[in-house]
Amino acid sequence: MQNCIESGNSVSYTTETFKENKKLWIQTNLTPIFDYEGEIEKFIAIDADVTEIKRAEVTISKQQKNLVDSIKYAARI
Repeated sequence: MQNCIESGNSVSYTTETFKENKKLWIQTNLTPIFDYEGEIEKFIAIDADVTEIKRAEVTISKQQKNLVDSIKYAARI
């Protein structure tokens, strides 16, 4: 939020949280709204559940590591 206040620009961040003992990832887009004098009057925050995207990233990362490891092993043979 401090970056948003200092820069006056929208910021986006992802946080890890738990709900009913399940890990969730929430992405928040925070946008400042200015008054006529150019001062920040309020913020608009939009939250989105990006848990499935994070899970897919982890799966892809593991698959990529396995593929690279296999290629390195094949190169040694």
